[in-house]
Amino acid sequence: MSLAGKLIAFVGKRAAKRFDKACENPGKVQTDLLLDMVRRNADTEYGKRYDFASISTVADFQRNVPVFPEATDWRAEIATAYGSWHADPELGVDASLGVGGFFLRAQGGMRAFDSYEDGDGETVRSAFESQHANLMLGYGKAETGQLELGIEAVRTDDALFAGLFQAVSIGTTTGFTTADYVNWPGFLPVMLLFVSFVGGCAGSTGGGMKVIRFVLLLKQGHRETMRLIRPNAQIPVKVGGKPMPDRVISAVWGFFAAYVASFVILMLFLMATGLDQITAFSAVAACMNNLGPGLAGVAENFIGLTDPAKWALSFAMMLGRLEIFTLLILFTGAFWRR
Repeated sequence: MSLAGKLIAFVGKRAAKRFDKACENPGKVQTDLLLDMVRRNADTEYGKRYDFASISTVADFQRNVPVFPEATDWRAEIATAYGSWHADPELGVDASLGVGGFFLRAQGGMRAFDSYEDGDGETVRSAFESQHANLMLGYGKAETGQLELGIEAVRTDDALFAGLFQAVSIGTTTGFTTADYVNWPGFLPVMLLFVSFVGGCAGSTGGGMKVIRFVLLLKQGHRETMRLIRPNAQIPVKVGGKPMPDRVISAVWGFFAAYVASFVILMLFLMATGLDQITAFSAVAACMNNLGPGLAGVAENFIGLTDPAKWALSFAMMLGRLEIFTLLILFTGAFWRR
């Protein structure tokens, strides 16, 4: 094992131990996390509005803070005072972690699930609300000085942070937007949309075609190129130093073919409803990749589309989320005859 691998394994074991310990009593861990966040942000504008200083239990938080707060444009206030970038790094990291595979958390996750299942639902609610507070309280961190950058530095770096955040958000199919990237110059909006086709890792909640499939497609393309030079060579496709079975490679190519065919059919259908090429292409991409924002006519929302177009895109979202074959198999006679 390489030095980097040993370091990752060491850090991973320590993190796993902490996670296992937390899983012994997830309700207490979530409650402590929530109350700590409330205490640290009691002096922020958001904390003052919902009287965080008086919150000492989960029940207090549930009573003071609505699940869906009033329609206050907090991001606009943040942008006016501090620049809109400050929450981008945190959300960008969250998005990156969200598309990672779950294999590192599998064992602990099962234990945690058992503990949640034995509970009365309060832990699940408190976990949801703590995340809700974490997102809504983003600018409190800037106000309390945890991000020690001056206003001039924020304005100078705004374009950098906006670009990085949009790349991470769209590439991971999280779909959050903090800037009007559709109007960015040149090929950038289209490039960002194409990045969403790669999506997240296998075993994650990210959309797209998944990273491992793209890796295998590239490796298979390289193998076929080498076979043109050496027709009799036996060239395995390896991932992590292990050769992949030909059946796996065939399945990936089958998925890719079904994906492209479905994409083309849906795009042509949308164009038949009167949409232009860019709107139709980006709408199908946004839905099949479970991304959200598209380009042109669907950059902000899909409200202007006709009912047939919305039904088609709803089908596209199910195709993407269920990874094509799971849904297409329902339309085969063999499935119903079994």
